[in-house]
Amino acid sequence: IFSIQRLDGLALQRFYRGILLKVILEFSSGEGLVHWTSQANFDTSGCAGAARAGPDAQSLSSGNSGYFRAKDPVGYYHLCYLGVAAEAAIGGTVAPMNSLGTFQLSDVIHSVA
Repeated sequence: IFSIQRLDGLALQRFYRGILLKVILEFSSGEGLVHWTSQANFDTSGCAGAARAGPDAQSLSSGNSGYFRAKDPVGYYHLCYLGVAAEAAIGGTVAPMNSLGTFQLSDVIHSVA
């Protein structure tokens, strides 16, 4: 339902910490916010714990986020659609929406021995 793209346009299979990435929602030209929550948090509260406030939440325009760097610990996460940005501006901080899918966040390989 979504894809991940590097700054040079290369599509990736997972998120990498420290690299500029963007999210592209498939079959969508929508606006709104996306953020992620860890697998453990998703298991207990779904997407309700994903922040709608910046800088964590990423704005969508025509189904694409801007480029950003993920700083969370490595592991598995659920990407969550959090509604439109105007709702966050009037005091909304969380949205119990459905997950758009899962992804793995990994470290970049710095060297091979």
